[in-house]
Amino acid sequence: MKKSVIFGLFLITILLSACGNQVSQQPSSSNEIGEETETFIPDTNQQSVPIITEDIQIKNVEMKNFAFDPDEITIKAGDSIFWVNEDSAKHEVVFSSMSINSRLMSKGETYQYKFDNPGTYEYYCSVHPSMKGKVVVE
Repeated sequence: MKKSVIFGLFLITILLSACGNQVSQQPSSSNEIGEETETFIPDTNQQSVPIITEDIQIKNVEMKNFAFDPDEITIKAGDSIFWVNEDSAKHEVVFSSMSINSRLMSKGETYQYKFDNPGTYEYYCSVHPSMKGKVVVE
């Protein structure tokens, strides 16, 4: 009988200690699940950072009446030119000093090139060699 009393006390002790260590599953703050809070702390060490914007331009040269219009254009390094074929005939842009050529373009098609380096760039249409133009990059 002593053994059963000791065993009973042991079992009660284990049950009481297990009940005393239960962790509550409820949130400790007053916020419900899904509710967000946000705290703004101003940065007193914040410095102004200058934003540098480049003045990059895109200019158009039209291909119409079997000529480049304008036939000479001056731009800054970093600017781009769009050649737009407004003619019913197919044209292309071939640079004399570079191995860069556009594809043969039908009416309404365009070709773009960005000029990064200063210099003078002459170009022509290989289909219509009398069509000549010049880009001056400063």
